Amino acid sequence: MKKKGLTIIEMMVSMLIFSIVMAMVISIFITQSRKSSEVSEKATLFSEAQIALNVLSQEVLHAGLCVPDSVIPFLYRDGDSISPDTLLLLAADFPLDPSSGKWTIATQTTSSNVIPAYRWADTTRNFKVGDYLIIVDNRGNPVWNNVLNVLSITTVSDSLYYITTNLPAGAMSVQKGYVLIEPGNSSRIVDTIIYMLDGTTLERNGEIFLDNVEDFEVRVCADWDNDGNLDFDVWRDSMPQYSPYEFYTKSVLLRISLLVRTEEGLVGYEFPKDTVQLENRIITLSDVEKKFPRAKFSNVIYPRNLKR
Repeated sequence: MKKKGLTIIEMMVSMLIFSIVMAMVISIFITQSRKSSEVSEKATLFSEAQIALNVLSQEVLHAGLCVPDSVIPFLYRDGDSISPDTLLLLAADFPLDPSSGKWTIATQTTSSNVIPAYRWADTTRNFKVGDYLIIVDNRGNPVWNNVLNVLSITTVSDSLYYITTNLPAGAMSVQKGYVLIEPGNSSRIVDTIIYMLDGTTLERNGEIFLDNVEDFEVRVCADWDNDGNLDFDVWRDSMPQYSPYEFYTKSVLLRISLLVRTEEGLVGYEFPKDTVQLENRIITLSDVEKKFPRAKFSNVIYPRNLKR
């Protein structure tokens, strides 16, 4: 019996079915690739932005440390609805590492360069000969205008030490309860840090801090009605009308916000809105800019060194 082969019509139908199936497979593959690329881009975006915001928040937490209370510890310029904000912080220039040296003076001394001090229980790093230190009072102000050098350390007990410095004998009265901290730079006590947005790059003192930032905004919560309490429901784009001293005696909250986007636009992606708003600034997006996935990050920080 002679076998019957495929007819042209059957072959065409088979090829059509095969083409449809392959098109569906390719479409699913392309869609999954886009989704994977989008997820990867967003994961990188979220991770880098969150790390940067954490570092920035830590520096806000340190605002006012060792700054005389005759000086305002932070300033910012509101860019209103047109431009991003600019934030300036003043604080002691010391490492953010929580294991950096911190000691408490044990007893009062007025005539010796030997300082009796207790090491903090949660401090894992001890001072050593050659280190630098700052002496601050119970308000966080430096009590000596120079950074001191550690010449020798004598162990008295597990927590009590005698620290010999280059402080001239009798130059000042060291009070019990004053704190010794380790600055990160031996040449100065107070450092100025400026955050500002240049294009899509958030800069820290003129150096790249975080890329792919569309907006950087700062808001302040304070005791606007002077009733002794923070007005948590009122956030403003202006500095409170405090004297410099009041910044260290009244509570202040800062809200730092970032609008970040992926490094590259994604094929097939479109931002769902024509505009995006962060605090009081509204950004109109072009068709090209709508191809970039973006996210908002915000953190509320209480500068712990201000109200002392």
